[in-house]
Amino acid sequence: MNGQDALAERLAGALRSRPDLLVLGEDVLDGGVFGLSRVAAADEDLRPRLCPTPLVPGTMAGHAAGLGLAGRSALIVAPSASAVLDGMADLLAAADPAAWAAMDAPAPFKLLVPVGPGLGTAEDADRPVEALLAAVPGLALLAAGRPETLLPAFDALLDAPGPTALLVPRRVLLAPQPGSVAALDPSGLDRLTEGRRGTIFAFADAVAPALEAGAGLDVTVAELWRLDPLPADAIGEAARTGHVVIAHPGPDSLVAHRIAAVCAGEAVWHLDGPVRIVGGARPPLGPAAEHLSVPDAEAIYAALVSAGAVPPQQEKDRP
Repeated sequence: MNGQDALAERLAGALRSRPDLLVLGEDVLDGGVFGLSRVAAADEDLRPRLCPTPLVPGTMAGHAAGLGLAGRSALIVAPSASAVLDGMADLLAAADPAAWAAMDAPAPFKLLVPVGPGLGTAEDADRPVEALLAAVPGLALLAAGRPETLLPAFDALLDAPGPTALLVPRRVLLAPQPGSVAALDPSGLDRLTEGRRGTIFAFADAVAPALEAGAGLDVTVAELWRLDPLPADAIGEAARTGHVVIAHPGPDSLVAHRIAAVCAGEAVWHLDGPVRIVGGARPPLGPAAEHLSVPDAEAIYAALVSAGAVPPQQEKDRP
């Protein structure tokens, strides 16, 4: 079973346990994006709660907000990052915190967004969806970075108290599901390894290469699954190793720069060198080069060396 199979099962289970939940998305009655609604579509009791949307991405957030006014919670399964960008004006209005605060019994919408390389989607992999979603007032932002955290992150999305988006890398959806899932740290940051000489902060597609880059080194690798609001205290604590690298997917990242600002504010007396930020290649990228939208382990390792997290002798011994 891979991630998309497991998520299809979990979505059907969520519909059974949450009578107010509806699913919006392109072709959801036929399985939708990656077949995430196919289990629910095959269930006659759940099928009426799948709402196929027109091929106009900008309408989805407004539709979901309208359902919220009626007390129905809507999960939007976006077909791509590009579709979310097409509907940004609608999303800004739908997530407006002032509007939600004025409602007596709001049912906030949730948004699931496939991101990153996979299946030849190069034109979508480098879209700055993370930066734009993180800038939407009133919208919380989560990210699943590993197969082990896919299902817990999806549960966190549905349990979130306000409008929330979850970034799901295509690689995580296509990867085999492990026998057991990881428990997410309530802070929003999970320390995957512990070290004393440096810290790598990573999220979404950048988590796997960050773990590879840190293998055999005395560094902490920390996965951020809550991107907005950021867990400032947990970031400041993890940054006290003194040498910090922030790895992110895509060519630019608002979240990465916010993490750097938190490090400067919360751990300034502990930093022994510059905070290094490393991302993917700049577009345009063709299908054969879509993997370049995510920094590889070598690039993250080079950033560790530049930040001073790798002793000279260990750098020399690195294969």
